[in-house]
Amino acid sequence: MKRNLVPTVLSALVATSLLIGASAKGQGLSAEEQQFVKKAAAGGLAEVKLSELAKERASDAKIKDFAAQMVTDHTQANNELKSIADSNKVPVATKLQGESEVAYRRLEKLSGSEFDAAYIKVMVSDHDKTVSAFEDASSKVKNPDLKAFIDKTLPVLRQHKDHVHEIASQTGKA
Repeated sequence: MKRNLVPTVLSALVATSLLIGASAKGQGLSAEEQQFVKKAAAGGLAEVKLSELAKERASDAKIKDFAAQMVTDHTQANNELKSIADSNKVPVATKLQGESEVAYRRLEKLSGSEFDAAYIKVMVSDHDKTVSAFEDASSKVKNPDLKAFIDKTLPVLRQHKDHVHEIASQTGKA
């Protein structure tokens, strides 16, 4: 009894090509990409927490408005990045750490124009660093999902950077 092996061989080839295609698409993240995800997630979390504090404590309406925009935009970006991190099994920070925690503790002790000046100084520095890190990653990242996230988020971060520099110069809090 001869069996026709063609369907079996074809099925095996199709299954193999699907597996190869799936593994090529879901290659995961390189060590450098994982580091970027962790740093970007920690930075995004800091933007939200510091800006939530600014929404309560800032005395200048422009700064309160900027803080509200930071909470909205960075919460959305954080959720998108968390999805990428989760699908690639990259753990990300869920609470402030390091410099961000120190900045938060310092800011929560301030009020009025002192708070405004300190918050804007942190936002200027953070956005300068963040835009630079995203620009660098944009040219290096190979993972298609992470690359798409970076390319989508970078223009928003550049707007934030320009906006916070404008606020700093207008309010004399540079």
